[in-house]
Amino acid sequence: MTKQHFMFLIGVGVLLVLGAVTADAHGPRHNPVRHQYVMQNGLPDVYRDVRNLLGKTRDNLMAGAALYDGHCALCHGRVGQGNGEGSADLDPPPPSLAGLYGGPMGRMAGGGGMMAGRNMDAFTFWAVSEGGEALGTGMPAYKDVLSEDERWQILLYMANGFDVNSGP
Repeated sequence: MTKQHFMFLIGVGVLLVLGAVTADAHGPRHNPVRHQYVMQNGLPDVYRDVRNLLGKTRDNLMAGAALYDGHCALCHGRVGQGNGEGSADLDPPPPSLAGLYGGPMGRMAGGGGMMAGRNMDAFTFWAVSEGGEALGTGMPAYKDVLSEDERWQILLYMANGFDVNSGP
């Protein structure tokens, strides 16, 4: 085997490994549409600086869980895996929300994640409020369906790992 053949085989092996790692990292429920939009255009001004000011209380977490179950679980799944019963025919598929706040999207400045230096509250509040029609996804807009506090309760529940028991 020549040195060129050996180097070619090493290169193919590296590409295969990197491809497997990338596929694993994103998974079948990776949907970059919204993230790409924000990276290219930023958030609309009305959402850019919003923050969830609701307290992490058991009442807010319970309300968020009930609202999530009633409005989000059908497509995103019970614990945000993007695998709800209503997700099968959606193209693009609903993304996994599990780990969104603690995962690579949610790491803020200094964490090196995809949303580094950006306001995760603003990103998620915009997503829930405006939906995905303008982005070509099946995500409905909830700004005229749910109050601001109700949308924040859902996001608080998500940020708490879809867990109502770890609040105060």
